[in-house]
Amino acid sequence: MGPIRIINGSCNAIQGRVITPGAVITEAAFFLQDVRGGTPNLIALVEALRLEIWDCFSIEALLSAERLMARYGRAPMDFADATLVLAAEHYAIGNIATLDQRGFRTFRYGRNNRFRLLLQSDTT
Repeated sequence: MGPIRIINGSCNAIQGRVITPGAVITEAAFFLQDVRGGTPNLIALVEALRLEIWDCFSIEALLSAERLMARYGRAPMDFADATLVLAAEHYAIGNIATLDQRGFRTFRYGRNNRFRLLLQSDTT
């Protein structure tokens, strides 16, 4: 099953508060810039999910993200991944909708808490 089908089917089931760091929106927009309808569809998804966009660009968040990327350097962890971990710590929420299974099965938030991967059938 392709990523688009996973996302489409899973997003319909998402209820409650949905939060993402601004870096994730920036990264998604970059990846979708050459896709026909990519940016408008991204904005429509943000609107449909009533997505709350967490400001990850304070100096404290930037420094914390830098430390996380150094810690998980072999995973690897990029800036958007690091800000997702920081948002999980900030909101004390470990449910995550991501296609990056390998990374988010490795990454931890808070005091060694595992993420619950919502887009995968194995959500342990």
